[in-house]
Amino acid sequence: MAAPSPASPPPAAPALAEQALPFALLVTLSSLGGLARRWLNRQADHDAGLTGPRVMLLLLLSTQPSFTMSELAELLDVTPRAITRLVDGLEEHGYVRRVRDEADRRIVHVGCAPHIRDSIRDSLSEFDARVAHLAADIDPAALRAALEVLEQFGHALREELS
Repeated sequence: MAAPSPASPPPAAPALAEQALPFALLVTLSSLGGLARRWLNRQADHDAGLTGPRVMLLLLLSTQPSFTMSELAELLDVTPRAITRLVDGLEEHGYVRRVRDEADRRIVHVGCAPHIRDSIRDSLSEFDARVAHLAADIDPAALRAALEVLEQFGHALREELS
């Protein structure tokens, strides 16, 4: 049996018993996580020193003036060491800057470098169009429902891990 081509829609999921749904959700999320990382990595401008994870971090940093390193690690669900490596790479290429907190020098704030913030916003609209294309054939109500389910499942996973 030939595998479906990347452009063809996936085969319809078999009807699952209710008790099998949580496991199927976990397996699907795990698979989609890898696919999403690979897709994001393909969107990155490697010549400009960007990788998929660095793009994700820049997109996050573009949403507000700064985050602490701890906040970034938590939001991206990575270790402090991993966020340090990501920020190091972006800082090396001039995309971000770090500033020590005035009140507590142990806290490091990270923000987009001023000269890069506008270009990130411009790139964001192109990126948004690519993401929208991925979901073009999905009903917006179904997307909202899926997002709600994923947020609830993510919350349950975080609770279980803490």
